[in-house]
Amino acid sequence: MSEPAQKTRLTIYVSTEIKRRLRVAAAKRDMSLGDYVLDGLAKRLDSDVPPGDDLLKAAESSLAFWDNPVDDEVWNDA
Repeated sequence: MSEPAQKTRLTIYVSTEIKRRLRVAAAKRDMSLGDYVLDGLAKRLDSDVPPGDDLLKAAESSLAFWDNPVDDEVWNDA
């Protein structure tokens, strides 16, 4: 028998309106709020960083977007 996946708590703050909409959407699918949010996060994560993808490579490519050579010159001259 395989071990169950370890879980950790994630806390986020949302507006009252978003929380209300999440509760309604979860109820429409007969899901708990937590399961609904986790399902949505998992789908988005699979799109952004597919399972088995090299996480470091994915992080580096995301951070490269923010790399600005002009900023590097300013900070290196300081």
